[in-house]
Amino acid sequence: MSDFEQPTEYKNALLPGYINKLDAHHKLYISLGVAVLTYPTTIGSLSTSMHVMLSWLSYSLTSIALSWTTILTSHPAEVK
Repeated sequence: MSDFEQPTEYKNALLPGYINKLDAHHKLYISLGVAVLTYPTTIGSLSTSMHVMLSWLSYSLTSIALSWTTILTSHPAEVK
């Protein structure tokens, strides 16, 4: 295996391969969707400021997770 060849386990993995093919704006939409779904799930148990903070945290963690999945599983020539 050369320095730039992807390990076999990443070539056959469905989820990282799918995430790597997503464009940046699709990753943004996924992160925003997670944040929008987070807000109503905590209604009634937390204050408004905590709702906003948890929504922001869910957006940012989803965005970071998608980015790191791409960084760790992609070949450098494939990253857009």
